[in-house]
Amino acid sequence: MPSYRPLPSTEEESNHEVESNHEVEKEVVLSPSLRGARWSVPCNTIPLVVSAFMLLLSVINVFVAKQHHRTGKECATETSIWCMPLPSLYLNALGALTVSAPVLEAVKYEDFDFQNDFGQLSIYRGPPTKELEDEWHNLTFKHAVKIPDSKVHLTNRHPVRDQLVRVMPDNGGPGAKGELGYSALIDVFHQLHCLNRIRQYTWLLTGNYRNTSDPLDVVPHGNVPGSPNSPGEDPRPPIPNDFMTTPLANRIHIDHCIETIRKTLMCHADVTPIMIMKDKKAPLKERADFSARHRCRNWNKISEWMDEQWAVR
Repeated sequence: MPSYRPLPSTEEESNHEVESNHEVEKEVVLSPSLRGARWSVPCNTIPLVVSAFMLLLSVINVFVAKQHHRTGKECATETSIWCMPLPSLYLNALGALTVSAPVLEAVKYEDFDFQNDFGQLSIYRGPPTKELEDEWHNLTFKHAVKIPDSKVHLTNRHPVRDQLVRVMPDNGGPGAKGELGYSALIDVFHQLHCLNRIRQYTWLLTGNYRNTSDPLDVVPHGNVPGSPNSPGEDPRPPIPNDFMTTPLANRIHIDHCIETIRKTLMCHADVTPIMIMKDKKAPLKERADFSARHRCRNWNKISEWMDEQWAVR
C-alpha cells in the first residue's frame, strides 16, 4: 500500500515542513561529495599500485617460463612414442618427471664439437681390416630388450594380431627380469647396422674383402685398393656373411638400408647450424664447418643400458 504524509493543518506546521525539506536538500547535496572523498586515491599511492601490478606480471612470466622449460628427459620424450599422458609419464615423490619407457631412462645430453673434417681420422673410417670390422660390430650389435605388457600398446602393435614374440620374466640381464613382456630391438642399432651394411657394400665393390670360398681370390697386400703398402699376407677380411647370397638379394638389402637412413634423418631432422668459414685453400675460398657443435645423447650411457637390460640373446 502506498505511503503518504498528511497535509499540514496550520501555517506553523507548514513552515516547519519547509525547514525540514531544506535540511534534507542540504544532506542530499553534501552526501555525494562526502562519498567521493571516501573513495578517492591519494596521488602518493599510485606508484605503489603500479609496482604491485608489475610484480604480478613478473610472477606470471616466471610461472609461464617454468611451464615451457623442459628437462633433458622431457625433451627426449618429444621424439619418442613413449611421450604419453599419465601414467606412462608421471611425477615421483619429489615432483620430478619419471619416464617409464625403455632406454629413455638412460638418456643424458652433452654438448661437443663433431670431429668431421675431410680426411679426419676415426676408428670407423678406412678400408676394411679385422680391427675396423670388430669396431663396427661392437657398435652395431646389441641384443633385444623386453617391452612390458603394460607398454606394448604404445608401439601400435597387438600381441595376438601381430604375433609378437613373448619374453618370460626370468629371461634377460639383471635389469630385464621380473615381468612378462615382448621382444624388441632398439631402432638406433638397426640404423647403425644399415649404415655399416652400406659401408661394407661400397668396399665389397672395390675388392676390399676376400672371398674365402675362392682359392684364387688372393691379393698381395700392396695391391689391395686403399690399403697401406707393407709386406705380409693378404690382410683383407673375409666377405661378411650377410653378403654371401645373390647380387639381387644384396641390392634389395642395400636399398632397404638406404631408405631406413633416409627416413631416420628426415624423422629427427637435425637443425644444427653448419657455419661457413673463409678458407683461401678451398676452391671457392670458403668451406663448410662440418665439425659444428652439437647437443647429443650420451652414447656410452645408452650402450651400457642395453648391455644391462638385454632380454634375448
